[in-house]
Amino acid sequence: MPKESWLSTEAGQKKMGQIHAENKAVRLYLDGLAEKKRTMRKGPKRTPTAVAKQLEKVDARLNVDDLSEIPAIQRIKLVQTRKNLEAELKAFTELPDLEASFSKHVLSFSERNGIDYSSWRELGVPPAVLDAAGIPDAWEETE
Repeated sequence: MPKESWLSTEAGQKKMGQIHAENKAVRLYLDGLAEKKRTMRKGPKRTPTAVAKQLEKVDARLNVDDLSEIPAIQRIKLVQTRKNLEAELKAFTELPDLEASFSKHVLSFSERNGIDYSSWRELGVPPAVLDAAGIPDAWEETE
């Protein structure tokens, strides 16, 4: 008779659920960091309020009765600016939630996959997030 797979046990199913949750939390957070980096501008750091204000101005400019009053090139640039600002505003609001989930799962994920502090830093994860999650600066070697 074939040996029962560990996945068919209740404990195995629970472990797989945990692994999927860890993977999802890490993936979403890293994607969020990449999106934030992609939408960041050079210069002074922007606040959600400043971005929302700029978005209102762009929306007001696009909410005219007759869009043909706006030259086509300027219109397409305004539409793209609106999309960029919406993405930037979304990154401000989503990242803290993603960070909380990431912090909850990253230590176990790192231990299971052999990922160290410097690898997370290379991808842009802030030191404060790693420290709060309990990721050591250098993995201690076990003997």
